[in-house]
Amino acid sequence: MKRWLCAGVVHLLGNMWFLWLFGRTVEDKTGWKNYLLLFTASAILSATLFISTAADKTIPCVGASGAISGVIGAYLILFPKAKIRFHIFGKLGTYRTTTFVPAWVYILIWLGLNVAYGILQSGSQAVAVAYWGHIGGFIAGVIFAELYKNLKQG
Repeated sequence: MKRWLCAGVVHLLGNMWFLWLFGRTVEDKTGWKNYLLLFTASAILSATLFISTAADKTIPCVGASGAISGVIGAYLILFPKAKIRFHIFGKLGTYRTTTFVPAWVYILIWLGLNVAYGILQSGSQAVAVAYWGHIGGFIAGVIFAELYKNLKQG
């Protein structure tokens, strides 16, 4: 049986998409040192929540999803009015239109899916994606961004 360090190619591409979509903006706002701190803290809380919720404590957990989820959480707090541009395509890939969706809507849908899949996965011995790890990283990112904002203002 072949084992991946990540849940698979689609998961890896999803991680890269979220990092591209949110990462640079958060780093530009916080600076690279704070961004590194955010990434590290998110990875640690992600691993902690995953380990505390995993039914099988021997499951290896390798990846950056939790840290990237922290970047998403920080983005939600630091850029609450941001919008994400979506291109909508019709049949056979023909371009239809462009629309803008508030980032908070996109992020809350993502968070809701992670919570739902995490609940469905609870108690399972087979874990391909650490959904609770995503949520732990997200929580760390929200906390980090709130602390960052308060320290910058005060």
